[in-house]
Amino acid sequence: MYYSYLNVICEIIGDHDILKEMNKLLSDYFYQDETGKKDFSVELIDKNYTDLNDVLQYGKEIIIHNSKKPEVHEIGFKYDNGMTRTIFNKTTKSVYFINYFDNHISIYNKDKEKLCKDGIRVVRDIIKIYVEKKNCSALLHAATIEKNGEGILLLGGKGSGKTTISLKMIFDEGFNEVSRDRTFIVKNGNDLELWGWPNYYNLTLRSLTNFKHTMKLIPKKFSNFSYDELQNISKKYQFLAKEIGIDKTVRKVNLSKFIILVNKNVKNNSNPNDILAQNWYTPNDLNYPDWMGFERNKQQLFSNSKLLFDNLTNFDVVEWYTIEEAIEKINLILK
Repeated sequence: MYYSYLNVICEIIGDHDILKEMNKLLSDYFYQDETGKKDFSVELIDKNYTDLNDVLQYGKEIIIHNSKKPEVHEIGFKYDNGMTRTIFNKTTKSVYFINYFDNHISIYNKDKEKLCKDGIRVVRDIIKIYVEKKNCSALLHAATIEKNGEGILLLGGKGSGKTTISLKMIFDEGFNEVSRDRTFIVKNGNDLELWGWPNYYNLTLRSLTNFKHTMKLIPKKFSNFSYDELQNISKKYQFLAKEIGIDKTVRKVNLSKFIILVNKNVKNNSNPNDILAQNWYTPNDLNYPDWMGFERNKQQLFSNSKLLFDNLTNFDVVEWYTIEEAIEKINLILK
């Protein structure tokens, strides 16, 4: 299976069932395309890697997925040998074998569910590197929606309401989804393009109560809980777009309106320029993946970010106390 995304072509090789499962997420954002020269390939091998002795004995500890949340923070060991690197993921028990000559990554795991999870992560992490090499682009912590060919970028930090507001606009205002929580912004001539990035909806039980489309997804054991009781349960549940009732997604759209969201109920930094800068991913970030050891020009990435920022200075700020107030203000901006 070949995927194309922003001038990057990736080949994924593996069992039909695993590829089908990965495709549920990736196909909303990546084109299936077998034309052109591939940049890298990922092979999913559903068996255990049998030669870990050198990795465990001589390998160095490495962060694979860095996060403040212990449940998704993953570490492992890397062992470099010639033009190869072998990585053992201590959390998933997967082994990644990288051949730098042909940019081929083999992932080994007998557990197909974990093999699929790691496959998605590896593909996303490496595509991101190639996108940044080939395009004047940056990944933002932002949601994007579209209507009548116009792209609306909704940026904000934790608690800013991006997910709830974008879902309200989709379910109640007739917008289409472009991207859920991450958006690639790309300069293409005089245009700024917004590209969706494959990510799941991570929703709390409280969020599920906000929409008739998602009420049915609340686990039965919580069906008798009050809204206030659900509010105190912090666990998040992962869903695909189709699972929450979104049938149409748009892979890319030109930027028409850029809105920075500020939740006045949360005591965070409310300076719009600071919010924008803090939600712009760079190689210095905690969760910027670097486990694969691919060469990247960090100075060029920062230069591209500055150029894109200079083209993004025209934005609106929506400060809100209630979601209804936020929706009303956004609709006024869009008129």
